[in-house]
Amino acid sequence: MIAEWWDDLATSNELIDSQHKELFKRINSLLIACEARKGEDEIGNLLQFLTNYVKTHFSDEEALQLKTAYPLYKEHRIEHDAFIAKLILIENQFKAEGPSFLVTVNAGKMALQWLVNHIYLSDKKMAEFINNTEQKFPSPHTDV
Repeated sequence: MIAEWWDDLATSNELIDSQHKELFKRINSLLIACEARKGEDEIGNLLQFLTNYVKTHFSDEEALQLKTAYPLYKEHRIEHDAFIAKLILIENQFKAEGPSFLVTVNAGKMALQWLVNHIYLSDKKMAEFINNTEQKFPSPHTDV
């Protein structure tokens, strides 16, 4: 199963969209590696990426939500915090066991569930709100 990016997931914010697309790419790398029975070789790369991703992307996305007065900001933030908690558990498991089959399965499952339950649902709602807002907002890292 390959995770697919759909154009209707776009937020109209280039930074957020590029970060989402990179996440899809990284998850697909793990899925392809798993199909080739080399998932354990790729899991460390995914976990390292996710550690950086949650710091940068969640901050950028939440800044955009605050800037656009997104009404589901608090709920969205709770989802982000829950993902971080799951990631920490898997990182601890990785430190204890190394790139085991169980760590690979747990990380892959967490990442795919994130795509389905958060990006395809929650972020899509956010994108619809932002895209229906009359004013388009710049990236959180650019000066207005």
